[in-house]
Amino acid sequence: MPGMASGDGSTALLRNSLSEAGFHTYPASLGRNLTISPAKLASLETMLDRMVQADRKKAVLVGWSLG
Repeated sequence: MPGMASGDGSTALLRNSLSEAGFHTYPASLGRNLTISPAKLASLETMLDRMVQADRKKAVLVGWSLG
């Protein structure tokens, strides 16, 4: 999930590097990250479940922080 006020474009280089290292990566596809809500969390949980089912592998969550 992109950082606050960012969209999927902000994670494109990170996703590309991880893809080149052999990981399957996915954009959050939630638009610009302006707030967190129960609906957004539920959407992320559903997306993660689908990724794990499709790849048949454990998920690895990677985060990055500017602070």
